[in-house]
Amino acid sequence: MRFIPKCLLYKIDRTLILEDLAAKLNQANEEDKPRLLASIYLVLPEVPKDEPEWLSTFEKVSIAPAKNDVTYLTQVLSTALPATLIRTSSENGDFLPVTVKTDDPNALPISSFHLKRKHSNLRDQWYTDIANANGRMDNGVLDLPPQLTVAEVFAIGLEDAGIMVDKQFGPHESWLFIVASMNTSGTCGPYWFLVKKTKDLGQLKAQLEKAQQRIASKKIIQNINECISGINIFLKKQEGSGQDINWIDKIKSDIVDTSKKRASIMNKIEHSKENERTLPSSLAKKLTCCLQENKPYTKIYDALLHPEDDAFMDDGALKYWCRILAEGSQYLSEAAPLVSILAKKELAPAHTAARKALRRIDFHEFGPNLS
Repeated sequence: MRFIPKCLLYKIDRTLILEDLAAKLNQANEEDKPRLLASIYLVLPEVPKDEPEWLSTFEKVSIAPAKNDVTYLTQVLSTALPATLIRTSSENGDFLPVTVKTDDPNALPISSFHLKRKHSNLRDQWYTDIANANGRMDNGVLDLPPQLTVAEVFAIGLEDAGIMVDKQFGPHESWLFIVASMNTSGTCGPYWFLVKKTKDLGQLKAQLEKAQQRIASKKIIQNINECISGINIFLKKQEGSGQDINWIDKIKSDIVDTSKKRASIMNKIEHSKENERTLPSSLAKKLTCCLQENKPYTKIYDALLHPEDDAFMDDGALKYWCRILAEGSQYLSEAAPLVSILAKKELAPAHTAARKALRRIDFHEFGPNLS
């Protein structure tokens, strides 16, 4: 079996073919069963190092793909459409009622893990992280997802990412991603969008304090304390003053500075014409229009990160303008390109500005308000 050529087309969905062949075998007459068994043999999963004893019997048989095998594979692969079923609420209006019948031979076979055999998409990874983090926390271990994952979901949106099942998270579903965004020695990632979607903030505080006990970094502990003080504001348990909410004033000051930096970009466009940071004329016109109409930089980012021939610039100019635009970003629609900048190592000079932009956008849209 190790020497049988592999068909890359059915590497992922091989189980689907096996299930279909098994169903045909159960309904086949005695004359067709040998042919179907041979077909099943050809698409069996990879052979483990510790082979079962019965498998060696098949090595005595010479089997090669026949014309009907190729025809069958072509038909199955062309009609097999992968789908994901997501639990939703009847209040959402547009839903499909589904019943699980384990004893019905005509029912569609599905996997019990979020109704899929492989959890490669963002939603499945999200809920896997929840299970892992909560399970290991019970054993005294803090296991957090990557900070960039939370930023990606913030940029995409909880609903568009397919992550929001109900209207709100339970505290055990959100705390790990909140702490993951704080798990840095620098600028925190976005997390207020998760706090705002958590239904029991008192319990969320308890989860954060529990996580705090597993952390040695003073900076991360401070980040969690800032979040807790913000939650207290949501819960109306403190006035808008005190040493523990000075961080809010800093973010608000950063938001004010952003408006000033946007206003200074026109001068930077002019000055860049005299050096290697020149902005292509097509982009300069679009950026000028955005500034005059106070619109997001979304299309400008797109042109920078995916340039056409007439908007191409060298690496130094690209890094410079990504940083300048990040310093002036203030709209939620700009979050996606900011995350794209963070995902590109070659744009490291713009990373700090991108992180600060995501933090202030998150706070402005979802954070506590003292006024």
